[in-house]
Amino acid sequence: MKGHRWFATVYDLINRPSERRLIGPIRARLLGDLGGCVLEIGAGTGASFPHYSAARLVIATEPDPFMLRRAVKRARSLGHPIRFVRCVAEALPFKDGSFDAAVAAAVF
Repeated sequence: MKGHRWFATVYDLINRPSERRLIGPIRARLLGDLGGCVLEIGAGTGASFPHYSAARLVIATEPDPFMLRRAVKRARSLGHPIRFVRCVAEALPFKDGSFDAAVAAAVF
C-alpha cells in the first residue's frame, strides 16, 4: 500500500475534539479490561493505545506506512507492550486462536 501521507498528518488533529468528548471515554470503557494478548486491526495512529492498560501484549496491524509511523511514535511515548505488523485485515499473518481479544475500531 502506498499510504496517505496528508491524511495521517491531520487525522489526530481532526479527531481530537470527538476523541476527548465521546470516542475516548468509549474506548476506555471497552478496551480497559482487555487482558492477555490483544490484536488491533487497523490501528491507525494508535488512538486506542492509551486504553490497553490490562493487556499483556497488543499486536497492532496497519497497512498505511504513514499511519503506522505515527502509531509507533505514540506507542513509544506510552511505554505499553505493543508490537506492529504492517498488513491488511484481509491477510492477517496469524494462526487461529492466537489472541485473547480482537479490536477493530473505526476501521471498516
